[in-house]
Amino acid sequence: MLTKNFKTIAITLIMLLTWPTVVPAATLAAQELVQSYTPVGAAGAQPLAAPPAGDYIIEGTGEGVACRDATHEESQALAGRDQVVSLHVISPIRQDGVGPQDATLNIILRGTQQLENFPQAKSAFLRAAQTWESIIQNGITVIIDVDYGPTRFGIPYPNPNILGSTFSQPIGNTSLYTTVRNSLAAQASSTGEAELYNALPVGAVQTDLGSTAALLAPSPLYRALGIIGPVADPASETSTLGSPPAIGFNSAFQFDFDPDNGIDAGKTDFDAVAVHEIGHALGFVSNVGARELDPGGTVAPSLLDLLRFRPGITLATFSNAWRLQSSGGAQVFFAGGAELALSTGRPDITGGDGRQASHWKDDALSGQYLGIMDPTIPSGQRWTLTNNDLAAFDSIGYQLRNAGGDTVSLSSGVSQTGSVSAPNPGAARVSPTQYSVEVPNSATELRIDLSGNQDVDLFVRFDQRVAPDSSGLPIANYKSDSPSGEESITVTSSSAPPLKSGTYYIAVANYGPGAASFTVTATVIREAGGNNAPQIISLQAELSGDELTLSGTAFDPDGDITHAQSDLLNSAGQKVGQTEPFPVNLGGLSTVNFRLQVTNLNALPAAILASLIFIDSRGNRSGAATADFSGRDSGGPTVSNASYTGSKLVVKGSGFASQLLIEINGQVVAILQSTNSRKLKLNRDPGRLNLRTGPNRLRIYDGDLRSNLFVLNF
Repeated sequence: MLTKNFKTIAITLIMLLTWPTVVPAATLAAQELVQSYTPVGAAGAQPLAAPPAGDYIIEGTGEGVACRDATHEESQALAGRDQVVSLHVISPIRQDGVGPQDATLNIILRGTQQLENFPQAKSAFLRAAQTWESIIQNGITVIIDVDYGPTRFGIPYPNPNILGSTFSQPIGNTSLYTTVRNSLAAQASSTGEAELYNALPVGAVQTDLGSTAALLAPSPLYRALGIIGPVADPASETSTLGSPPAIGFNSAFQFDFDPDNGIDAGKTDFDAVAVHEIGHALGFVSNVGARELDPGGTVAPSLLDLLRFRPGITLATFSNAWRLQSSGGAQVFFAGGAELALSTGRPDITGGDGRQASHWKDDALSGQYLGIMDPTIPSGQRWTLTNNDLAAFDSIGYQLRNAGGDTVSLSSGVSQTGSVSAPNPGAARVSPTQYSVEVPNSATELRIDLSGNQDVDLFVRFDQRVAPDSSGLPIANYKSDSPSGEESITVTSSSAPPLKSGTYYIAVANYGPGAASFTVTATVIREAGGNNAPQIISLQAELSGDELTLSGTAFDPDGDITHAQSDLLNSAGQKVGQTEPFPVNLGGLSTVNFRLQVTNLNALPAAILASLIFIDSRGNRSGAATADFSGRDSGGPTVSNASYTGSKLVVKGSGFASQLLIEINGQVVAILQSTNSRKLKLNRDPGRLNLRTGPNRLRIYDGDLRSNLFVLNF
């Protein structure tokens, strides 16, 4: 008799593009929100106004922890930290001093006397700061105030559910864009960066809410770009820049302060949370949705928002494409490489995907963990920085060391060739390209074989890429480092550490003397099983903007589903898009709740149906399941017809409220005040409506309620 295992898996699928490594989704356990605006004066420009709320808080809920705006009362209760409690420097003093001459970031942490009562928290804060210092090499000094205990900088938490509070130090004005653009271009560290920055629009940036020259972002970015002083000095800067960034956590909640031995069940990885929060203070911040909460406010993108688009962006369209400042729809980070999905909610986590926009797309929604700037941090799990995090910080103005490289997914038993450039004399060079292999629950052994044309070594690490320690040596769980070109590692249940289900990362080091070529093979051995074909028990499809979500339940008695394949169909059932079979990791379970997300639907506007099949390790294929994603939300508007003649778009239907959004091909093209509940009219040229020759996918939004899809032929 089969034991029914039940596990929710989320997978990201990029339609008609390549697919990144697939990882299981995390259980929602922690979600936080970064602080918003602090005004600053600047010569010749109008400072940006601060919002009415002062702080954002991380709050415990029935489902875990979540962040939201502080209420006015909470903000008032948490204000005045500099007047209530004294602070002292807890960071080690550098022997060579601090200042712009130091070729590295210097983070000075100031703590409270209360923090001294919690030495583990103090050490964890210092470790998180050192993580960023080891990555960013700009010679700037940043001050961050930190606290841990039953109070926040001497002030009681307003209610017992508050996990902590984060404050960033954003500054900006209404004419800062050109200065930032010129500074980015002047400090480009590669040909690719120079091409990207020089492609930024001149004079002002076009957003979906109009043209603007205003910017608002945390102060360390402006230090890195040479726009304000490189060394933070609260004594002279507080009157103009506001208080330094601050992070406080409530000791009433359960944290694990030592990630080196794993994260205890039911506890949150303090190092991951602290690294994440410092990342916000350093600049991973978005102002998406701010205008929706304050209609009279200035449209002021952050530096991260200069690289925020709808999917389908390319270097050819980079200059003129709209940067996004509205919540909702699919949104991606693009800096000349692969598109990376971003969260799309407003500052108060309403709208969009319900996650504040200063984050990667939540892996609990997409199934793909993009990096430490994910909006949720699950209890009992260890999360670290990824190359995606590094790429973002590199692109918004920082100079990075050891930024890493690509990760190539391996299929069991299939060899992959590679090469490593020559090392310096007497040293070794680790290839920036690493490899990953998925190990299911049913696996009994993982064997990795490396064969090179000279002395190469093999390093393997579970759940994260192999990375250098403070002395430059690889951090890995397993290694094979004989003085030959043949290396092998076998991991079983009796290994130390033992074999686990999940992702293993593989790195190759070259000991020279010249460049090395190699072949690497990862083989996963499973328990013996049957030969049953998978089944898709249920399938649902939902489209939001340019992002399609496929979810449902699959059953496979053998637990050996290895691949999936999806097609997109038009209203006549004709195929208009497809994928090749792509690898998935469903954990080796017999019954799985899966969740897949598909982007790039703007290239396939006629699609309204999606089909899906699963394939197991023996080539058995499930029957195809099909789902319709063209329906409307309950209570949403209905579109019965749409036409475009001359320069006029006419949409007919019912339920058109007073204020509506019109979306065409995944992009919001207009905000209308409707006076007719059954007809909408809009005079615009095709380019501004994102219309193209052939079919165009149209949808109307009434707040968060969506109409049905209508395919308009143009």
